[in-house]
Amino acid sequence: MESGSLSTKEFAAWTEDVIPFLHVTTRIPDWPGDGMLREYGGRGFPTLLFLDADGKKLSEPPGRDVATFASTATALGKVSDLKARVAKGEKGLEGKLLAAELELGTVDFPNAKARLAKIKKLDDETKAKITKLMVDAEILHLFTE
Repeated sequence: MESGSLSTKEFAAWTEDVIPFLHVTTRIPDWPGDGMLREYGGRGFPTLLFLDADGKKLSEPPGRDVATFASTATALGKVSDLKARVAKGEKGLEGKLLAAELELGTVDFPNAKARLAKIKKLDDETKAKITKLMVDAEILHLFTE
């Protein structure tokens, strides 16, 4: 990690707007945090995740560079905004929210399929995006089932 993207000046500058958290798995008997990697579905070291203030996993960046971290954070902000607007009763955003969550990988195929079936109207752009993302989600679902 010392020569990777987490050691660059660009990453240091980016962390001025976020709160980075480093968890180190130990071999200390009965240490309560040692199961974190397993709990969050980590597959190796380092595992990079976005968590909310309560420690709930929000997303995993698809790459290990600052541009990817930043775009994932922006996408999470977009999802949060869309969820808030839908919760307030704004109509016509369900498709955009589903597309944004599919892009982040925060909704699995069965749930996405069920939600899509309930959406009455989609604009052409959102429909095309969801169609492509649903194919990707279904393939991932089939491989991880």
